Amino acid sequence: MTTLAKARVRRSRILPWMAALLLLAALAAPASAAKKWRDYPGCVLRESGGNDGDSFHVTCTSLKSSTARHKLIRLYFVDTPESEGSLPERLEVQREYWDLPDHATVVKCGKMAHKFTEDFLKKGFTVHSRLSDALGRSNIDRDYGMVEVDGQDLGWTLVRNGLARVFGKGTDLTELDAYKKDENGWWRKLRQAEAEAKREKLGCWAFSTGAGAAPGRTRLALPSPAAAATPAAPAPRTAPPPAPAAPAPAGGSLASATQSRIGAMTAPRQVAAQDIVLTRPVLIGNPDPPYAPMGQLRAGATLHVVEGLTPDRAKVTFSTSSGKSYTGSARFADLGL
Repeated sequence: MTTLAKARVRRSRILPWMAALLLLAALAAPASAAKKWRDYPGCVLRESGGNDGDSFHVTCTSLKSSTARHKLIRLYFVDTPESEGSLPERLEVQREYWDLPDHATVVKCGKMAHKFTEDFLKKGFTVHSRLSDALGRSNIDRDYGMVEVDGQDLGWTLVRNGLARVFGKGTDLTELDAYKKDENGWWRKLRQAEAEAKREKLGCWAFSTGAGAAPGRTRLALPSPAAAATPAAPAPRTAPPPAPAAPAPAGGSLASATQSRIGAMTAPRQVAAQDIVLTRPVLIGNPDPPYAPMGQLRAGATLHVVEGLTPDRAKVTFSTSSGKSYTGSARFADLGL
């Protein structure tokens, strides 16, 4: 083989590796840039028929370009009820979450959340965004963001007033001076706020049809920044109700006693219905024996514990980002229960 031919062979082997490295560099650059927070002070709401409680058009007056000033923001961490009825599957998921009587009540709560957000933001606000794409049906890009007024977070305030569920995409907030919390820390703070709102039957919780539901406050006042800066005390945790006692064996026979003990050992665990934000990936199985694996939910996802299926497995429901709901099962140990 001639020297020229050998050089061509070596070059043909090297070029694919160079192309792969260049491609990886190109893909890594936008991801790295997207991790940097951008602060947009001096924002105001723009009127739009597409605005609702957790997604709205804004004008950021701190930007020079008129095109750049117009942004569509979707809140991290929270989801407010739909304020119209074009997505029945999502309405059903939200109806189940708040245990509401019908879709019309969901829409009513959605309109309450929309009005609350308008009032909260009417004097101007700051948007913090990483320009992470939140998709959506608008003809302009919709980005995830955190929105605050004088250090008072909109998402937390919606949850604390019963007008948003703790659900959606999360992110690390340690680099934001107004937050200084990691993602798990913010999920916990929101869960605490939700427990308080549920106990006080605020917002959507006022319409809940669950056992023991009582009329609550549906007309809400905006809390002052000072009041919102101090989180509410954590809701007291109550132990799950004890498992029902096994029936006494008939006739006192050894076989009957053994059968009763086996029944008690294999009876479904009694557990209170509750929502859980996963702190680690959890394997989800089918809701019926033999509980074959369906897939894995990532850390930060929210699922609802419905009831116990076995002594070590619970029936759960959860929704995808598209709003489609699923029923499955998960181990109590994986859920931290």
